[in-house]
Amino acid sequence: MGIGSRLKEERQRLDMNQTSFAEACGSGKRQQTRYEQEEQIPGGEYFAGAALLGVDVVYVLTGARRDGLTPKETALLAAYRNASEELQRAALSVLGISTTASSPRGVKARVTIRDSEIGQNISTTGKVKLEDFTIEMPSRRK
Repeated sequence: MGIGSRLKEERQRLDMNQTSFAEACGSGKRQQTRYEQEEQIPGGEYFAGAALLGVDVVYVLTGARRDGLTPKETALLAAYRNASEELQRAALSVLGISTTASSPRGVKARVTIRDSEIGQNISTTGKVKLEDFTIEMPSRRK
């Protein structure tokens, strides 16, 4: 597996199409295709943009993961880095990680999720934007 194949693997891991990935890296779809087909090798500026997306550039270049993270862990880290500050705080809270940085106006957002025999109880302090929040309910049919 060469640089192009690993680059394509990373792009797909981030669930991005060639056009949006290329634009985020300062390139175009046609050039992205050349990179993935190993007709050309991207330069430093391209890889700097790819790194900001969460691409493991060392892996793309060498074939060895630099951090020992699984693909799921790397995807989680990339999603966290691309999330709003508010969503990052909520994610850390859900995972039980306390943050010392304060929210705007000194209000700390807190999300609590509790399991019970009935279901889950979710409560929060602070502002939660609906476009950043999803609740999936299991079917009650037996």
